[in-house]
Amino acid sequence: MLAEMEKFNSHKSSIKFKALSISKDIKEASPNEENIAFSSSSVWYENFKRRIGLNNIKFTGEAAIGDLKAEGDFSNELSRIIKDGDYLPCLVFNINENCL
Repeated sequence: MLAEMEKFNSHKSSIKFKALSISKDIKEASPNEENIAFSSSSVWYENFKRRIGLNNIKFTGEAAIGDLKAEGDFSNELSRIIKDGDYLPCLVFNINENCL
């Protein structure tokens, strides 16, 4: 049980770190845009997890490795889209009308 909790906390930290990294990249890429303060707090993580349905996902073994590969692919693709100007940086945090 303790090992599973450590894996979960590691995954949680990875997601929070990546969110901060994306926020920083967006702010640097668009200095003229309105900067919205962003913090990957525990509350932010719980809301993020709820929005994308992470509650019922168990990360173990080979599936976890696959998820990390997909995460890397998505990160690279998102970075490319932002650099090419195909996506407005100010829209990244516009999840819906109820939450940021």
